[in-house]
Amino acid sequence: MLVAGAIDEEHLHISRELGLRSAIVVPLATIGAPFGTLTLVSAESRRRYTSDDLVLAGELARRAAFAVDNARQYRRAREAQQAAEAANLAKSQFLAAMSHELRTPLNAIAGYVDLLLIGVHGAITAQQQTDLERVQKAQRHLMSLITDILNFARLEAGHVEVRLSPTPVSQVFSDLRIFVDPQLGERNLTLRCEQPKTDVAVRVDIEKTRQILLNLISNSVKFTPRGGKIDITCVVASDVVEVRVTDSGIGIPTDRLESVFEPFVQVHRSLKEPTGGVGLGLAISRDLARAMGGDLRVNSTEGVGSTFSLTLRRADTPR
Repeated sequence: MLVAGAIDEEHLHISRELGLRSAIVVPLATIGAPFGTLTLVSAESRRRYTSDDLVLAGELARRAAFAVDNARQYRRAREAQQAAEAANLAKSQFLAAMSHELRTPLNAIAGYVDLLLIGVHGAITAQQQTDLERVQKAQRHLMSLITDILNFARLEAGHVEVRLSPTPVSQVFSDLRIFVDPQLGERNLTLRCEQPKTDVAVRVDIEKTRQILLNLISNSVKFTPRGGKIDITCVVASDVVEVRVTDSGIGIPTDRLESVFEPFVQVHRSLKEPTGGVGLGLAISRDLARAMGGDLRVNSTEGVGSTFSLTLRRADTPR
């Protein structure tokens, strides 16, 4: 055995000088082929190992194998996590850089269109005005998509600052119609907003909260057939206020309820009627809600409609 295990003559000489009397070699393995061995030797004591010693050595090897395997799995998991974090950071940096680069020419387009529309370079025909208004509408739509991407990149990188303060719910709801009435009118939709009967306040960043509600209403507008309705209601509890946006739209399949909050996901993208957006509105909204200590959830029935529930922390009513 000494000859078989020796690397060279010097190694064999040293092994013989040790005066080994007995040895046990047991495999290190968890699941699958062994990845090493545990070797025990006896020399000075002149003791010889027995079958009982072999059983003990086998148990020691089993426990050592699990310890080594756990350490290896932890290292692989850490390496995978670090690689994922690096990839995510690279993605966020790319999205932010791309968004900034695209906003510059889009702002230039908007500026030149405005100059043409107000007649700085001379009078324009009715057809030219119609065409310029279409360019203007397309520019605004594209700018909103880029803004969503930029906001998402900032959230991913943790660069969005949330400033919480006690705010009446009535103030959160104010001016919402100004932003959504054009969308509602285009699709002949009815919006009903029911505010709490009592003066209730929430601890929020008001601009971020309005952004969430506008995202939810816009989402309902996209997926609600013409002539449908959208209801906004509030449920007040002891420590939270739940704002519910309910529509009579096409609904969401049960197995896709969570995936709608994933970035760049649009459940109904493949339907014949196209919908705008890049699938970031709900992802951004949930991240913002959680950044304020709340949450955003959805319940839906296909063919009946959906209810998005925004949970906000309640606050003392400001005086």
